[in-house]
Amino acid sequence: MFLHSLTVAGLRRFRNPVALTRFDPGINIIYGPNECGKSTLIWGLILAFLNRHNVSGEEIARFRPWGTALNPIIKVEFTAGGKRYRLDKGFLDEARCTLSEWTGGGYQDLARGKAADEIVFQMMQAQMAGRGLTKSSQWGLAHLLWMPQDRERLTAPALTGNVQDYFRESLGSTIFTPADDRLLAVIDRKYSEIYTQKRGVLQARSPVHQARQRLEEIKEQLATLRQALDQVNQVVAELETQQARHEALQRELAGLRAREKGLKEQVEAIKTLQAGCRQAEAELKTATTIWEKLKTECCRVNELEESINLANAEMNQEKDSLASLGNAWQEAGQKLGAAEERLATLENELGRARKALQQSYDRQQARERLVRIGELSRRLKKARQVTARIAALEGELARQPLPGPEEVKTVTETWNRINSLEAEARAMGLSINFRAYRDLELSVTTAAGREKRRVGPDQPLLLDATDRLALEIPGAGLLEVRSGSRDLHKLLQEIAGLRQDLEHTLAAFGVASVDELQERYNWSVRQRTELKALGDNLGQVLGPGNTLEAMEKQVLTEQTALAEQCAALGITGEELLTLPGPDITPLKVQVKNLQEEEEKQKQVVTQLRQQFQDLERRLAEGQKKLETLQARIRAAREERARRLEAWGGSAAKLQAELVAAETARSNKTMTLEELKRRLPANAAEIEQEANRVEKKREELEREILAVRDKLTSLKTQLDLSSGQGLYSRLAALEEEYELAGAEYQHAARYARAIWLLHLIMHNRRDQMLNSLTGPVRQEVSDLFQQITGRRERSVELNADLSLAGLKVGVADPQPLDVFSVGTQEQLMVAIRLALGRFLGAGERQLVVLDDALVNTDAGRRSRILDLLAAAAEKLQIIILTCHPENYSGLKGRLFNVEELG
Repeated sequence: MFLHSLTVAGLRRFRNPVALTRFDPGINIIYGPNECGKSTLIWGLILAFLNRHNVSGEEIARFRPWGTALNPIIKVEFTAGGKRYRLDKGFLDEARCTLSEWTGGGYQDLARGKAADEIVFQMMQAQMAGRGLTKSSQWGLAHLLWMPQDRERLTAPALTGNVQDYFRESLGSTIFTPADDRLLAVIDRKYSEIYTQKRGVLQARSPVHQARQRLEEIKEQLATLRQALDQVNQVVAELETQQARHEALQRELAGLRAREKGLKEQVEAIKTLQAGCRQAEAELKTATTIWEKLKTECCRVNELEESINLANAEMNQEKDSLASLGNAWQEAGQKLGAAEERLATLENELGRARKALQQSYDRQQARERLVRIGELSRRLKKARQVTARIAALEGELARQPLPGPEEVKTVTETWNRINSLEAEARAMGLSINFRAYRDLELSVTTAAGREKRRVGPDQPLLLDATDRLALEIPGAGLLEVRSGSRDLHKLLQEIAGLRQDLEHTLAAFGVASVDELQERYNWSVRQRTELKALGDNLGQVLGPGNTLEAMEKQVLTEQTALAEQCAALGITGEELLTLPGPDITPLKVQVKNLQEEEEKQKQVVTQLRQQFQDLERRLAEGQKKLETLQARIRAAREERARRLEAWGGSAAKLQAELVAAETARSNKTMTLEELKRRLPANAAEIEQEANRVEKKREELEREILAVRDKLTSLKTQLDLSSGQGLYSRLAALEEEYELAGAEYQHAARYARAIWLLHLIMHNRRDQMLNSLTGPVRQEVSDLFQQITGRRERSVELNADLSLAGLKVGVADPQPLDVFSVGTQEQLMVAIRLALGRFLGAGERQLVVLDDALVNTDAGRRSRILDLLAAAAEKLQIIILTCHPENYSGLKGRLFNVEELG
């Protein structure tokens, strides 16, 4: 598999989409400074290829850009298995996954969601995590070939899961055939049916476990059956005991029944009298009830008559009160309507007054803003003039080099030193007085230089020189005079050195003399003084803490606000200047007076409304009370008529029937007293004794029944035991126990055989995997020897290709952490290149090296670059680094992360 393009968005520091396109099939170098997002791009590949789109939790949430709610979005174009694909994956709130296949004319969707994840995981030979992000050991091919920046970057990868078979196929290995795989799968299935995967103990559903369980069940049944035989013997003994007890209870029951018969005859006679008493009491109670009911009806009829009379009087009084309240309610309503109308008038007048006052305020504010804009414009114009002058002065100062006071002082001191030394040299040097007989033009050469001089009879040539003087006389020849003093030569050398320094300093500032340098310094001082004065003036014009841009923005803001105010007032800025200033005071007085009058009127309305509502409430309450009284009168009349209906509506008939009921009640009372006199005094004790004997007899009968039930139960148990054939069942169970034991032994031997086959086949497979490590170990060792230049070093690998150690010469393999970090990272690179060589035999694979050579010296790095260039023939290699110059010798595609986004 190799990449064509990668686009990430909402991923850590990449908020907006960042795209890396046109990946080279060989070398690709992604470079940039620390913390610019290089490793984030690799994590984009890890999320796209090696994690579910719907993964959740704190781990995936940390990939959001800090302080945002953005969701990681990753798009990858790649080739795998000879086909080109595009993977579009989103996470968190935008969780999605779409895998598309290139069909020649464009991309067509191949799978979405979980199905797309599974296809990509299969391409990568990766394993899905149960929850959260996948671990590097689950990355499949990426675990073998990628070297990201993480805690395990210096840990060698190992073969796990599906990648074992993929690696074996890539090497063309046939030492463990598909038939062996199928056989191992069958053995694994049989093993999983019998043993657990983690602990290797028996499964609950396995035949051997079930056979052992069946054996234990039969053993328990045998114990239960033997216990049942012991219980039968106990039942026989209990049966004899219960039969003796039953006979004794029968004799006691016969005596109790004879005594109970005599007591019951006495109780029967008493009950007859008591029944007569109860009947007399019932008749008395009925007569009393009739008398009380009639008496109650008479009293209630009298009460209803009195209630009707009282309610009629109260109703007449309430009607008079309601008439008076109705008149007062109508009068209060009229007053309230007038007050509310006056309040509405005041509110309208107040609204108009407030609107006029607000317009006056707006005009006043607009005039004040217009004046403020004029002042700001004047200050802005002056500030612009001062700023332009400052820029001009700064431009003049910047166009030419300017000496400082120290430089001027140094040059002046050097010039004075030269003059002093030249005077001293002249005192030690040559002096010539030449008089010519005719006018001549001579060439004079001294230490100061060459010059033309005119001489004649009236114009002699007087010259002083230090160590050398030459006169060139036209037509006569050259006269040269030299001094031989050593002290003079030293003075001249010092003068020459000082002159050279002086000339170099003057040339640096573009002047020819010390006076010009001094003049330029004085000019710069005057310019800077003026600059400072202009700066102070600008600060005064702008105000403290203000800038020209801020003042321009303020003027623009004020002008915009003024235009909006004028538009709201319906006038222009020119009209605003011509209008007189508004007189706000009368309007404020008018608004205040109207507000006070409105407030007073509101109080009047509130009071009138309260009076009106109070009268309305009292009127409603009176009407309700009147209706209540009318309903009460109707109810009382209806109830009186209903109560007298049984007597034809006559209260006199009701009174006569009440007298007859009272006479009947007196007769029933005398009959009851006669029956009570005839009852025995100890009737209650006789009845209690009869009840006690009867209760004891019933208890004895229940006890006899219980004993009979017990006897029946014991006899039934004996019958059942004899019918069950306990002894024959015991013999059958003992025989079944032997058969179950034989079956258990057979199942145990079968389980042991499966365990041995499982052990043998996996050991054989591990040995075959060990045989695969030979070519890889040799390739890693060769690459590592080329990198380090040390032929005595070799690599030892475990069966799963994990690193066993680093061997130096014939010594035992040493753990990797005893070597330097640089050596460790070089070995990790060699392992990735070696694995890539074997895995890339069928198709080009992707190798990722994230700052893998940070601790590698220049010599070894140069050899690694040669190996990378050679490996790029079959591998696509992505290198991430903050030192692109270290890879300048590699040809490939360069990506500058800072330029990406």
